[in-house]
Amino acid sequence: MSWFLIGALAPFFWAITNFFDKVLVERYYKGVKVGAILFYFTSVAVFLIPFMYFLSEDIGGIPMAEIAFLMVSALFYTLALVPYFEGLNRTETSLVVPLFQLIPIFNLVLGYFILSENVAYGQMLAAFVIIFGAVGISLDFSKKIALPKFDVFLAMALSSLLYSLGNLTFKLGAEDYDFWAASFWVHVSYGLQALVIFFLFKKARTQSLDMIKKYRFKFIRIITINSTLDAFAKIAFNFALFSAPIFLASVVNGLQPVFVFLMGVGLTLLIPKWIKEDLSQKALLQKIFFIVMIFAGGVLLNISS
Repeated sequence: MSWFLIGALAPFFWAITNFFDKVLVERYYKGVKVGAILFYFTSVAVFLIPFMYFLSEDIGGIPMAEIAFLMVSALFYTLALVPYFEGLNRTETSLVVPLFQLIPIFNLVLGYFILSENVAYGQMLAAFVIIFGAVGISLDFSKKIALPKFDVFLAMALSSLLYSLGNLTFKLGAEDYDFWAASFWVHVSYGLQALVIFFLFKKARTQSLDMIKKYRFKFIRIITINSTLDAFAKIAFNFALFSAPIFLASVVNGLQPVFVFLMGVGLTLLIPKWIKEDLSQKALLQKIFFIVMIFAGGVLLNISS
């Protein structure tokens, strides 16, 4: 199966988590420090470690240097959430999410200078078509287009750079070895991070326990589903990284706004009290135009890969 198709599962799962994030932010996360949020997103990895162990072919066959790269990659992914949440606290989501399209640009530079990855002109064209479409579908043209403030841009640039460094270090650690063995060490790192956050950061530990006591099963159910989907998305994305240049792998995430929009339309029709997507003719034409652009870029990328 094409790495592009498997990699496309990542933005699909992340699109679902966007709706869970909305519920979590509005009902549970108000006033909660980022440390507690990071604890929940890293702790779910502990439950996936046994599955990685049984799926892997040779965990012990990866040298310590590469294991270090894999564990550091997970740390970069976690650290990237800190400036991301800072950006969300400072402005609207619609101005924050399109800035994640900086990730492919950073990946292009890192892949070229560190991994000596070369991208064909056809692949480059397809990638930028997808990036342009992803930004276009995320903007609200019914309002005056606002640009993010400089501090928000810096926060998202830092977040994107950290994600790119995570992509790079995963590639360095996993490229010559079994994918599931590499994923095992990545998830071990997430588990260790959860322990460090819980035992060394008192505020994060206190808030984590308070949220469980206050909301109990309802909160645990939502955060577990959300964190599990996020974990599956990371696995699918890492498979794309494992199989393709990091620039092209990251471009696949341009499909996420498409999935978010399509899910939003369905949820608006089914449960309009909870989800309200703009279904005006102008908004639909905009979304359809950029969706066609993104899928055209995806087809071109598949043909040229």
